[in-house]
Amino acid sequence: MNAGQTAGEDVLAWLRAHPRVLLTAHERPDGDAFGTLFGLQAALAGLGREAAVYIRGSVPRKYERLLPSNAKVWQGPGQDDDSFDGVVCLDVTEEARVDLPDDTRLEQISDSICVVDHHPDNQRFGAVNWIGPDMAATAQMVAMMWRTSGQPICPPAATALLTGLVADTGGFRFQNTTPDALKTAAWLVESGADYRGIMDALFMSEPRARRVLEARLLEHAVFCFNDSLVYSVLTDELLDEIGVDKEDTEGLIDTLKVIEGVDVACLLQPGDGRVRVSMRSRRGEFPVNELAHVLGGGGHPLAAGAWIENATLSEAVETLLTTTQRMFYDG
Repeated sequence: MNAGQTAGEDVLAWLRAHPRVLLTAHERPDGDAFGTLFGLQAALAGLGREAAVYIRGSVPRKYERLLPSNAKVWQGPGQDDDSFDGVVCLDVTEEARVDLPDDTRLEQISDSICVVDHHPDNQRFGAVNWIGPDMAATAQMVAMMWRTSGQPICPPAATALLTGLVADTGGFRFQNTTPDALKTAAWLVESGADYRGIMDALFMSEPRARRVLEARLLEHAVFCFNDSLVYSVLTDELLDEIGVDKEDTEGLIDTLKVIEGVDVACLLQPGDGRVRVSMRSRRGEFPVNELAHVLGGGGHPLAAGAWIENATLSEAVETLLTTTQRMFYDG
């Protein structure tokens, strides 16, 4: 039995010992976070276990029809049913990034925390921690855990988990698409996951406004270091002008990353005296998680992010380019 199976069994044992849990992920959840949250919730429901999901804001439209229709969402403290035996933190690297209601801390909800995550820089802040840096997605970890347990998984759970796996592998195009990831996807499809619906929703049904936004980002993209790095800026004003919700901006950076000759793509989003920088790399020679770490963030070698605090947009651009040049292009 490998370490991943052992850790997965530890998580299952923790879940059995905590009959009523809250599931949450990182701030600004992405496809892997949404899929894992609702997939695990539906899987637990199939065993008669009660779980609620917390999400700040709304679910992006492209995920709405792929997630279980009867999902129970917790709105925060003050509800009649806000008592939990434990909290499962999914796809989140550190306690400070856990998505919770304002002025709410993990210990206010429960003193028993379980962490399941595939990011290599996870801080292991739970009583039980299953960290799988070799996994393509946290959704893959939960699916493999369920498959190893021998428990059947219902089609809604399989669809949600496959959604997370498809999202984090870019439709099985990214370098994290391993044989194990494909085997897990095949098992989920065999278990009733709506593969055709997932691919249609994630890659074949983009609103016109989203395409206009992509064109604007390309129009104003800036190329540096012999066109090896490209960056563009996404502002709230631009979103309002075009009519795109902030929740529907996931994956925009891929519009920049796929340009021929680009090794590193960055998308800067200013707001509230700081600038969020999303980073993508095409090759292992440009590990953007190391760049993000220097800037106070983290992630994977090919996908990472950071906040540049107390900075204007121009200051953030200067910091980003200076740091990138020193780390990747000097010498």
